[in-house]
Amino acid sequence: MDKTSSSIDNAANFPKGNRGEWGEVYAFFKLLGDRVLFQCDQYLKKNDGIIEFNGIHRIPDKASDSLHYIYDENKKYWLIENVSSHIPISPEECAQEALKLLSRIKEAKETTMHFPDSYAFLKDRLLSSAIKASSQEKKDIELDIIERLAGTCSCYGFSIKSLLGQNPTLLNPSKKTCFTFKISGISDTTATDIQGYSVKEYEYSKIPNKNVTSIVTQIREKGGQLDFHETNNNLSESLGYIDTKMEEILAHYVLDRYTDQTDNKHSIKSTTQRIAAQNPINFHVDDTYSLYEYKIKKFLEAVALGLTPNKPWRGIEDANGGYIIIKSSGDLVAFLIYDRKLFLEYLFNYTKIECPDIGKLNPKKKRGEQSPPVGRIYEKNGELFISLPLQIRFITNG
Repeated sequence: MDKTSSSIDNAANFPKGNRGEWGEVYAFFKLLGDRVLFQCDQYLKKNDGIIEFNGIHRIPDKASDSLHYIYDENKKYWLIENVSSHIPISPEECAQEALKLLSRIKEAKETTMHFPDSYAFLKDRLLSSAIKASSQEKKDIELDIIERLAGTCSCYGFSIKSLLGQNPTLLNPSKKTCFTFKISGISDTTATDIQGYSVKEYEYSKIPNKNVTSIVTQIREKGGQLDFHETNNNLSESLGYIDTKMEEILAHYVLDRYTDQTDNKHSIKSTTQRIAAQNPINFHVDDTYSLYEYKIKKFLEAVALGLTPNKPWRGIEDANGGYIIIKSSGDLVAFLIYDRKLFLEYLFNYTKIECPDIGKLNPKKKRGEQSPPVGRIYEKNGELFISLPLQIRFITNG
């Protein structure tokens, strides 16, 4: 029995993943098969730019060392550079496996899925046991790009986003993406009436997500005011590297999202139009829209290329090559880092602020734990607060 058959027979070894995670594997197979990557414009349409590469470095989740796949131009196959024993693999074989996996992803009905044959190819032929890159990194893959004019080859990191299933997120929600607002102008009794249970206890009562916007709306309707109070220290410090007013600006974007239940009104572009018209930061410029647009683009760029809320960020771009997008057709297109104008236009025009599943951010508390609930009014030191999470998702395009 060969290795592939052995892997397929052992169902316990099959990891499950969502479409985005399997999309990373598909992109890996396809890059090995195609050996070129096409650049695109802000509408994800291919342009004349072709990215050639002769090396791929994949950093698996929970692994200390990346695997280095080097293409032998003379023998026309891929070798794993840092593995002593490995059967060479041809681009044609990788391309065939990419097509098979693409078909499986498109046909799958489940939210999470496993594909035994594709995983066996990944594990036994490519010696990579993880279907996704490390969650601590913005880059999902690295490419040794051939620069013909300069006669050099340089390694660049890329983030991969898939449009094969549900639109991917640019910023995942968590307690570390929460913006906390201080509530004034209403009593504890009124606040309790608004949400249906006492604000004096750190408890969580499950209600539909749309009711979070109702809570914010009712606070204002009953004469209350919400003023930005704080966000987590890591995020606050990181945002300061973009702009000293960035966390305050974002707080208004968050508050705007939870004031209106109409989902289609919350694209980054339309929200920027509303925020700029209000000019809550009181910028003294004639063209406030251009100023807010510039600042929110810098934030989106930082999140796309390096900033995460889980650790301090000092302006370093982890995905220093750019972005690879898997289109719904299965085609791969890319924004290179030096195409910043196109990339920023894409981020600005094709992302939105989303209200996440609040229940997932409020797990069952351990005995004695005093952690404020997300999306609910609570009292602390005689004052009222509410914490609202920020989530940013891509809008379908291509």
